[in-house]
Amino acid sequence: MQYLDYQVTADWGMGLRGEMFKDTEGFRYSNGPTTYYAITGGLNWKPKSWLIIRPEVRYDWSTAHVNVFNNNQANNQFLIGVDTVISFNLL
Repeated sequence: MQYLDYQVTADWGMGLRGEMFKDTEGFRYSNGPTTYYAITGGLNWKPKSWLIIRPEVRYDWSTAHVNVFNNNQANNQFLIGVDTVISFNLL
C-alpha cells in the first residue's frame, strides 16, 4: 500500500492511495491466480479540531480471467464512500 497526502490548508487535505493484493494460489476468492488492484482518491475536511470528514472515490480492477466484481458481472468497479473520524481524550 502506498500513500500520498497533501495538506492544502489547515482545514483541507487531499490523499491518494494505491493498493495491490496478489493471490498466487487463487485461495482467497477461488478465481485462480489473480492480482487485485485499487486506487483511491479523497479529501480530508477538518471543520473542528476533533472532527475529520473524508469522502473518497475508489477504482478496483483485477487480472482474473473471470469477472470478480458486481456479483461476478464485471472485472472492475467504482466505489464512492465517506467516513468520519471523531477524536476525543479519555483523560
